[in-house]
Amino acid sequence: MSTPRRFTSGRRASIALRFGVSLGALFLLSRLVDAEAVLVRLRALSPTWATAALLLSVVQALVLAWRWRVTASRLGVDLPYRTALSEYYLGNFLNQLLPGGVTGDAARAWRSARTGPSAGAAVRAVVLERLSAQIVMSTGAVLSLTLLPAADAAVRLALAGAIVAGVG
Repeated sequence: MSTPRRFTSGRRASIALRFGVSLGALFLLSRLVDAEAVLVRLRALSPTWATAALLLSVVQALVLAWRWRVTASRLGVDLPYRTALSEYYLGNFLNQLLPGGVTGDAARAWRSARTGPSAGAAVRAVVLERLSAQIVMSTGAVLSLTLLPAADAAVRLALAGAIVAGVG
């Protein structure tokens, strides 16, 4: 039988700080955003398309968490699927919220390195997982640009130069 979890003064302060930061962020957001314009845009939103986008994003998160878990397991890191999924959602949130677009990935790497036996393998798992995503996205972009009929010779030349510059 486990003992109940007690809240220490440090834990209470941490919770109060998180709550205060959240309230402060909401207050700042309410001052920076035109609420009426947001409501107009939300009213014009198609429920069908919004539902489809939401479902697609959930499926995407499930697949990406699975990919990270598989990558981590190949490197000897035990990463439960539930943990991978929650960390992926947190990482994506941070990537969207903070500038740079990699802060969430760095946070995932740091958090998984802190909790696992091999910090290096945990960090490599995140780096390799993100690298595989970049390779897939780049391949898709290259194929789209080269196979589309609208892609003229100048676009293809620029694309070839970008690929050579990126590889070299």
